[in-house]
Amino acid sequence: EDNTIGSYSNIIGVMPDYSGPDWYVSNSGSDAGDGSSSAPFATFQTAINKASDGDTINIAPGTYTGDGNYNLSFDSKALTVVGTGGSNSVEIDIGGDYYNQRRFALIDYYGSDCDIDVSHDVEPNGATQGTQLGQSFTAETTGYLSKVKFHSYNGSQAASSYLKIREWNSDTYAYAFYGAELATSGTPVDYPSNNESWQGLSTYTFSSPAYVEAGQKYVIEIVDGMPYVAHSSGYEGGEAYETLNQGYDRDFPFVTTVCSSFDVANAGETVIKGLSIMNGYAPDGEGGALKINNSGSVTIDDCVIGPNNVGTQGGAIHISNSDATINNSRIRGNYVTSSSGDAAGGALYIQNDDNETDHTVNIQKTVIRNSSVSINHYNFTSLKGGAISIEGVQSSDLTVNISDCVLLDNEVSLSSSSSGTAKGGAIYASEADVNIVHSTIVNNSATFGTNGSDGQAGGVYAGQNLGLSILNSILWGNEASNSSNEMITVESSAAATINHSALQESYSGTSNLTDDPAFVNADNNNFALSISSPLLGAGAPSGQGTYSLESLISSTDMLGSARPGSGGGNPDIGALESSLA
Repeated sequence: EDNTIGSYSNIIGVMPDYSGPDWYVSNSGSDAGDGSSSAPFATFQTAINKASDGDTINIAPGTYTGDGNYNLSFDSKALTVVGTGGSNSVEIDIGGDYYNQRRFALIDYYGSDCDIDVSHDVEPNGATQGTQLGQSFTAETTGYLSKVKFHSYNGSQAASSYLKIREWNSDTYAYAFYGAELATSGTPVDYPSNNESWQGLSTYTFSSPAYVEAGQKYVIEIVDGMPYVAHSSGYEGGEAYETLNQGYDRDFPFVTTVCSSFDVANAGETVIKGLSIMNGYAPDGEGGALKINNSGSVTIDDCVIGPNNVGTQGGAIHISNSDATINNSRIRGNYVTSSSGDAAGGALYIQNDDNETDHTVNIQKTVIRNSSVSINHYNFTSLKGGAISIEGVQSSDLTVNISDCVLLDNEVSLSSSSSGTAKGGAIYASEADVNIVHSTIVNNSATFGTNGSDGQAGGVYAGQNLGLSILNSILWGNEASNSSNEMITVESSAAATINHSALQESYSGTSNLTDDPAFVNADNNNFALSISSPLLGAGAPSGQGTYSLESLISSTDMLGSARPGSGGGNPDIGALESSLA
């Protein structure tokens, strides 16, 4: 008998689930699909949830609205989101307003929970004072600490109570709360309303991650409230206090795990390309369309951001503690509004308060126009940057490069009977290095209705400790109610270096001009240079080693035309190179 032929296999072959790395979204798709090109998803968030770090999400032409297409979270993934056919084909209408506060997306990178290990070193009888409770820990690795897991319960919320991380201060150990504050939770913590035991875990994310170093000791505290503050009717506050802190000889009850953020150098690049994003209203005031927060690197390319994106810091985009590039985009018709305090960055708000990491933001070949920081009531102290507001801190290193851009018809305006300031119709910047090359900044304004001297710099306001460098650029037709500083205002602690630029107002430097640029048709927003312009061929060339900003001089202008033009020689001044040179 021949037994060499075995029985039929009982293993049935099946097609594996689709796993990318290219995912597809279409208005005609379904979130029950698998995200392939033949069965696309219907919403962005479903695609993001399925995607892995480094994947690409392709968006079919159409207009996208509704749940799943706004308030997106990238969940610490570095993704590429591409609109098929470009920004003229893919439109995201967020549909936000004061009563429906939502943006397109929050892009952040926190890494996996608990990448930073800690040894809990809970001290008996310590870390309690007044209305503060705390737990100490020692970091076992160096990195950015972004989250803690907190024992939760069924209780009421004390809106004024937050978690904080502080450096350990051994001199004041008994009270433990006088070390430097490193971070505060973005949401308040809940307190128990009665004697119920702690249940489950809630995760709290800090507004900005705290940089911690291996071997160093830190305190996590709960501040501005005690459990007995938020209790149900008839409950004894002191009894709650004893319940939560009895004995002081066991692990403190609320913090279970300290979780990580990220090593920024290892974060991937996120790309947003070919989208038109409009009608966003920032839930937290930070970026009506996009909030980029503690991300490794983000590129926004070939996008239209606006109109009608609204925030308090960044009407269109808020960039915080991140490297970013905005390229070949149009940011238009966005604005900042608020009920009190400061407001800044009608289009872009850029900040770095990260003491450990340098950050660079590049804005290139982009038009920013018709953006505003404009308030007409009295509860304001400072309005800054009709188009762009840039704010570092003294101990941080923030560089913003603006090249081949046009900033047009932006305003910062305060009409009020109270004191305040309106600074930088186009750009306000402080505690940073700002480099402006081959850009045209025209017809922007800074006005203060009741006190003209406080409307300063229709063009660029160089604030505290700013390093400002301008090369081959035009500042023209900008207005300020303080008429002595219409183009540029430089504070005493700031420094400005300006060369080969047309400024309208006289300013020291090499080869600067005050002659009329002779635009082709400024009344119709055509800021190309006419044949009679004195700016033709008046720019500094690249590769000569004369100016530090030469490395930012591109071989093409904002529209992609060769620089210098067919006539050769030196390039023109401004964002648009003429073929007549």
